[in-house]
Amino acid sequence: RQAMRVLRFLDADGVERYGQARSTEADVGPGTKLPLLTGSIPEGFTTTGEFCVVKTVLPPVEPPYVHSVGVNYRSDGLDGLEAPDDSGSERCYTLLAHGGEWQLEGDRASVRPQLAVVIGRECTDVSVEDALGYVGAYTAAAELSSGSCALGPVLLMPDDAAEWRTYWPDHIDPQKLTVETMLDGQTVYQQETSDMIF
Repeated sequence: RQAMRVLRFLDADGVERYGQARSTEADVGPGTKLPLLTGSIPEGFTTTGEFCVVKTVLPPVEPPYVHSVGVNYRSDGLDGLEAPDDSGSERCYTLLAHGGEWQLEGDRASVRPQLAVVIGRECTDVSVEDALGYVGAYTAAAELSSGSCALGPVLLMPDDAAEWRTYWPDHIDPQKLTVETMLDGQTVYQQETSDMIF
């Protein structure tokens, strides 16, 4: 099994589409021609055999809530913190897509990347042992201000369309990924998820 990079976008007619992106920065912007996908996060995606040109990149998902962990790196000398509770959940009023415009206040390097876990099916009181079975995909995130965050550009998930996955391949280990924040086309922060506390 391989990793699939799923880009959500609008085509020239304003129709929402999903496409299969490659691993390069140039492959997730307007004007890119991508293989079209059909499916959903719970069901998985498959290629249709058709292609479509990206007009506008959209956030990979539109969640009603984002559970934010503001302080999350061992390299900041923060080992020993307790796991956050539900008080960290916020209503996300503004989602910024990859390449979107944002008026940043404060230090550019303060917009630190995080790993966003996309819950793929409804759940409550899930045990640690069973938690991975409810993960639909991963993406990158950066909290810009209270109630606003950047997501994407792509969803990272297995390339299967099983009824539901009960595993994640070794090459999509959430402890061995790299996330980065880019502003004005320049990388301002890059971090390994192995350095994250939560």
